Amino acid sequence: MSQPSSRVGRASPAVRAGFVSLGASIVILAVKLAAYLYTGSMALLADAAESSVNVIAASVMTFSVAVSRRPPDADHPYGHGKAEPLSAAVEGAPGMRANLLMPGLIDTSLGRLASAASPLRDRVKIPAGRQGTAWEIAYAAVFLLSSESSYVTGQSLIVDGGLTSGPRA
Repeated sequence: MSQPSSRVGRASPAVRAGFVSLGASIVILAVKLAAYLYTGSMALLADAAESSVNVIAASVMTFSVAVSRRPPDADHPYGHGKAEPLSAAVEGAPGMRANLLMPGLIDTSLGRLASAASPLRDRVKIPAGRQGTAWEIAYAAVFLLSSESSYVTGQSLIVDGGLTSGPRA
């Protein structure tokens, strides 16, 4: 019988910190609600309502960090790291924008290794008629980082030559 992986049942430090944050938020919310019930103070009730937002934010953050730590799989060959910025988008930090850049099949050395391992990758019908280049992804990243995209937040910019939306005939 094989031994279970050492990772089974162990959360990363970031996920553990998320659970500590979530637990602290819940305790603070409970204390404020108890204080409201004891005193009847509307100010304490309002403060408890604000704390409920902190519980939601800590929940989203913990979930996002946990998902981002998952290893690559068939549907996510580069991993799940893009899940983590969702926390920032949900919380809406003032002056902070969170967007996702989602590249399709890109002609890079890693992409060529993937094609060697799975020849079907080179046979995928891309509406643009070719794989993208690293420069095309870089230009999209520069756009998202520039002031030209100052009104863009919480969005996914798909740069895949129409692969996810176009016909594959």
